[in-house]
Amino acid sequence: TTPLSHSLQVVPGLFIAPVAAIAIVVAVVCFTGLTFYLSRTHTGMAMRALSENPDLIRVFGLDPGRVAQYAFAIGSAIVVPGAIFTAMTAGLNPAVGAHVMLISLAATIVGGIGSLRGAACGGLLLGLAENLALWRLDPQWSEAVTFVVLFLFIIFRPAGFFGRPYGAK
Repeated sequence: TTPLSHSLQVVPGLFIAPVAAIAIVVAVVCFTGLTFYLSRTHTGMAMRALSENPDLIRVFGLDPGRVAQYAFAIGSAIVVPGAIFTAMTAGLNPAVGAHVMLISLAATIVGGIGSLRGAACGGLLLGLAENLALWRLDPQWSEAVTFVVLFLFIIFRPAGFFGRPYGAK
């Protein structure tokens, strides 16, 4: 074990490993930076425009291919801190990518496709649901809870938390 893996008591009954606390801070900083970038910079607004109407950004003289390359580069860069913290806590495993992708997709659907804030809230909800399931159920059932929550959202609220219903403007 390392000093970063020992748990510290935050409040009575609540323990957190320093590496988890650092990961939370880094996630908040990345989320805030990405939100600022997408809403306040020309390139960020072009990325949002590309996701809404690729033909329209050509009218404004922007190259959709170049904007997509920027989006891919930023997406790749923002994955790095998460990969580092996952490797620090769970180790290296070639199959972990598919698992992370499934959970991320579930969080995106629960939060509302197209909503960055919704994806973050969906991820928090799914994380809380999994950990509350660990409190009462066998650990083997914790991931099943994620997909039960996803199933319930697909049935009862298909647009997610912050998504617009299909066809709404």
